[in-house]
Amino acid sequence: MGREAFDLLFDGAADQAVVIPADWPTFLRQFQVPPRFYAELQGGAVGGLAADIEALKQAMASPDPGLRRAAITDFLARQVMTTLGMTTKVEPDRPLRELGLDSLMSVTLINRVESATGLRIPAVKLIKGPSIDDLVADVWPDLAGVEVSAPAVTEQVVTQEAPTPQPKPAINTGAGKWLVTVAPRANPRYRVFCFPFAGGGSAAFQAWSATTDPAIEVIAVEPPGRLARISEKPVRDMDVFVDHVIDEMEDAGKLDLPFALFGHCLGGLTLYEVARTLIHETETKPRHLFCSGARCPDRVRVIGPFEKNLALHLANMPGYKPNLPPYRQADPIFAEIIRQFDMAASDQFLDDPELRRLMLPAVRAEFEMTSKYRYAPEKPWDIPITCFVSKGDPYVSRQDILGWGRFTNSRMQVYMREGTHYSIFEDAAFIQRVIGRELMAPPS
Repeated sequence: MGREAFDLLFDGAADQAVVIPADWPTFLRQFQVPPRFYAELQGGAVGGLAADIEALKQAMASPDPGLRRAAITDFLARQVMTTLGMTTKVEPDRPLRELGLDSLMSVTLINRVESATGLRIPAVKLIKGPSIDDLVADVWPDLAGVEVSAPAVTEQVVTQEAPTPQPKPAINTGAGKWLVTVAPRANPRYRVFCFPFAGGGSAAFQAWSATTDPAIEVIAVEPPGRLARISEKPVRDMDVFVDHVIDEMEDAGKLDLPFALFGHCLGGLTLYEVARTLIHETETKPRHLFCSGARCPDRVRVIGPFEKNLALHLANMPGYKPNLPPYRQADPIFAEIIRQFDMAASDQFLDDPELRRLMLPAVRAEFEMTSKYRYAPEKPWDIPITCFVSKGDPYVSRQDILGWGRFTNSRMQVYMREGTHYSIFEDAAFIQRVIGRELMAPPS
């Protein structure tokens, strides 16, 4: 096949060729019936969602509850692996939120399970990130506590003496509801506290664990109204937000090491207010501030090209009320406002009624928090600031990002790269490398 590909490339009329390290059997598992082109790549491989569903149906017809428990556990593990793009086995007792399951992935998983079992898992349950064991006990109560009578298919056969089990990383050890330790370290030298965008939570930073410098512990801020806290009332007041975060930083003893703050979009503003309060009211201050896709605090409420274009775009939409701030607009208008930030996955969650009902309240609350924010002039700090912005960001202008220079008497640097407003996902590896390099460098 490789020789044929080279012949087509060098003897044909193709101008370009792309080589990708694709594991086609794994890739094809997402389709119940693979599209025609992909079906050819599948060849004689057996698998995919259709095969998983058929195997599950046969096992669930068994009178043995242990076999049924093993089958549904294995099926859920397979679907979690496919949804999250994992290649390693999912431990059934490990909370899915620790694996990076976010709200959008939850809906994908819900749909896959419903197509196989006819049961629709309530989104509010799955968004909280339970373990597979918890999910089975909740959705299939007749299997709760049943011992698995056969090893799940995803288990690998061990032909040698099993090694001594090692404890799993202690996720969120020493932190409470507002702080989630997404990259725990046994002996960290530094900590980075990460502040999410409006409506975001710890899931945005779960993938950082594997790629962040091993000397850096990463702790994400998890405000109420999302993920594990989806049933809680969102916070609308900046002072309340800041007080909760700092109280938990202190109570959990997380300010005992040199630390930095990272924030994306709204997270740049909440980061700034937390830093300002720490500087004025405690004996600690951040070693570095990292701001991504974030306007500087004195320009958060500036009416720039983004706001003007948005008003023109909304003007002819039925139900738009120009005298009301964005957070008070009707759902269809507010959803359209969110779409203008150009997040690739926004259409998926805005088009899903159940997910929209669950997630929009937190986004509205944080839009309200920003809308009511009033900047208090502050002298520049002796803290270096590093900013990340994408050339294709519709919300953050050159003036917005360069304005962060007014907030430091130390070093200020800006990385402007290709991408959209959500560089926190698109350029995560680069951002983490810069954070690691800056924290490891001797203080200037």
